[in-house]
Amino acid sequence: MLAFIHDEQPPLQGLPLLTVIPEQEGFLEWGPGQVRASDSVPLLMALRERLLPLGEETPARQQLLPVAEERLGQLTGSAPPTLQLALRAFLAERPPEALFQRRDLESLEPLVTLAWKQPASEHFFQQMRESLKDLLLLPGHHAFLLASWAHGVSLGQELQRRARASAAHLPEDDRRWLGRLLWEVGARLREQRSRVELERGLLLQVYGSELTGHSPTRMESIDLWVELGRWEEALKRSGFKRWPLASLHEECCELRARDEHTWLQAFAGRAALP
Repeated sequence: MLAFIHDEQPPLQGLPLLTVIPEQEGFLEWGPGQVRASDSVPLLMALRERLLPLGEETPARQQLLPVAEERLGQLTGSAPPTLQLALRAFLAERPPEALFQRRDLESLEPLVTLAWKQPASEHFFQQMRESLKDLLLLPGHHAFLLASWAHGVSLGQELQRRARASAAHLPEDDRRWLGRLLWEVGARLREQRSRVELERGLLLQVYGSELTGHSPTRMESIDLWVELGRWEEALKRSGFKRWPLASLHEECCELRARDEHTWLQAFAGRAALP
């Protein structure tokens, strides 16, 4: 249970609070209406990512996830402006266990040049911190979680899962084509500045280069993956999670939301803090 600033039941402040604690008692009474009324794609995407790991029988997932998917579809329209939204629609249109066919690669081809997401994570983080500051302790921490969920990286994970299931059933030329498309999706993710986007982008590129059979790009992705591990190890050595002052954690959340890639490099002695 999270600590509210007020002892009494918190006022209903809408989707940010619901997304942080979707299983809070009483929230499902008003939650679906808040989802239907939202025009914030990042917040709806964050809610989607928050709900997916919950068990399928969880009331919060059962009641909120279909509504969030429907609202995202309404806001996306017929011409998704970002790869994140386009990929959500692409995957939703196909049964989860259906194998990719050539026609699916043809549909995916024009999508991979789109930018992964909009707007910038820092702006969304600031909005969420402001909305939570009078409700939850450590509003920056919870705003950073919301910003991380809004990256929507589970879409890349699901694309890779389906690609792995499909690869052996595709002709060699189509298998190479699929590999190139995965590489491009990974490249769009790597244009972003968060750790989870960088990590998922590298994983897509490693597998994509395996399908294309292009060793130089595969080795480049693996080397970057190893480097990311070094940055995370440096963070662990710093004892970051044991820092006693909440104010330091709150300050770091803002820096990470601005450019987590550089923030990690700074802990590894490779860059200055953003």
